[in-house]
Amino acid sequence: MDNALRNVFIERYEALYERAMSFFNEFKQTTHAQVYIATKEVFLSLVMIAERTQPLPAVDDDKAVMKFVLPKIIADSTDFAVMSQITKWLMKE
Repeated sequence: MDNALRNVFIERYEALYERAMSFFNEFKQTTHAQVYIATKEVFLSLVMIAERTQPLPAVDDDKAVMKFVLPKIIADSTDFAVMSQITKWLMKE
């Protein structure tokens, strides 16, 4: 039962994952940051954990979506240097 319920919720995140990959590629290309993309499973897990304490951003709010997804789609986003790059990039966007 848990897997069936999980699959229903994961479907909700497919569009968010696609946007996250797009923002990841844009971030990496613009900043030339040496970052790697997190696995889809890790990304979805982090989104589900975050959703427990905050709502998902509005789909049409690019800035909010970028702010929400970049730390989840970048594999080493807890690294201080990477977080600094993310923050600087978001401020410019």
